[in-house]
Amino acid sequence: MTGRAGVLVVLLVTAGVAAIAVALWPDRSPAPAGGQDPAVAVSPRAPAEEPIPGAAGNGSGIAPDDGRAVSGPADGEEATANRLSCLADIVAARIRIGGDQGPDDRLRLVALEQSTDPDHLFAAMHLTFSDPEQFWMLHERAERLLPGDDRRTLLAALQCLRTESPSCPPGFFAEQLHRDQANGALWLLASLHALSIGNREDAAAYMDMAASLDSYSDYTIASVDAVHSSLGVATALSHAERALAGFLVAGEPFANVRLQMAAACGIEAGASPAWAEHCERLGRNLVGQRRSLVFRDLGVRVLGSVASHGDEHKHAELEALRTQSREEIDRLAGSTASALQLAMIDEAQFARLVELNQELGDYEAFRAYGEEAEALLADPDYRPCEGVTLPR
Repeated sequence: MTGRAGVLVVLLVTAGVAAIAVALWPDRSPAPAGGQDPAVAVSPRAPAEEPIPGAAGNGSGIAPDDGRAVSGPADGEEATANRLSCLADIVAARIRIGGDQGPDDRLRLVALEQSTDPDHLFAAMHLTFSDPEQFWMLHERAERLLPGDDRRTLLAALQCLRTESPSCPPGFFAEQLHRDQANGALWLLASLHALSIGNREDAAAYMDMAASLDSYSDYTIASVDAVHSSLGVATALSHAERALAGFLVAGEPFANVRLQMAAACGIEAGASPAWAEHCERLGRNLVGQRRSLVFRDLGVRVLGSVASHGDEHKHAELEALRTQSREEIDRLAGSTASALQLAMIDEAQFARLVELNQELGDYEAFRAYGEEAEALLADPDYRPCEGVTLPR
């Protein structure tokens, strides 16, 4: 999936920051000679510019005019192009968020790690996701402040699936599934974890439970919002820089889930007709649910894995369903691309996206937000690019 139709899914489903290298969303380029990008790099041990918690944001999100804003009236298509020029520019923006700098230069803010605000700790858990020891320390602290936070539970479940993270607390999934039995996403991740430790009986039971539920919450936009708002009180980054950081960081925990699930169903379905049935039920359920774009996309991949092991009739049936579902996702992504870019520029539109996600879940929220944003973009009096400086 490439081009405009891939922007939305890439942002919300990508296998980590590096996998965001598609036509509209370039990957993180290597650091220029001489050090980090001064526009966005933050020392992991640098003090916050405002005390946390309770500090007010020290950046308005609107930086001084960088010369790209419209300087005068124009007509027709040229006026529209000038008025919305920053929407094209945002796709070329780079932001450096850990991974290729080295452990001492990761964007891991001690101010957030030491905060007593659950949102700041949640953001810090995202920013330290590649460091299991630090992650679980923050998770423990956050649990004491706000026990049973569902978004944090899912993030911890994703940490448990990392092969580099053997420190998943014993009984974690059993405890969380007992507490929250409604989120199909958690049951699916529990199934993957059970498979990874060789417990196929529990894995099958968990997968069938996931296939029976119609509620899938991935908390991606909640993660984006937490990182965006927390960086606002801990750094001097602009809104555009913080929003882009939020989207990139929120995608990292899902780095391997799609590959793990598709591979698991491919291997297990090839070895056992019973597992082929488990995976088929799961795939059909995932592409039919209308809350999580992340797991809807995962369903497409699961169906592809199962189809390759079916007879000619089953193969054709599942391939048709997979293709139809992929086209639906691509249409949503394509129609929402400019609207999503607008959220990176206009903080009010970013807040609206977060609000709709809380009400509807991201799949339907993007549909509703896209319609609202497209109407706003068509208004000739709306000039979102004036006075905006993008990440460099």
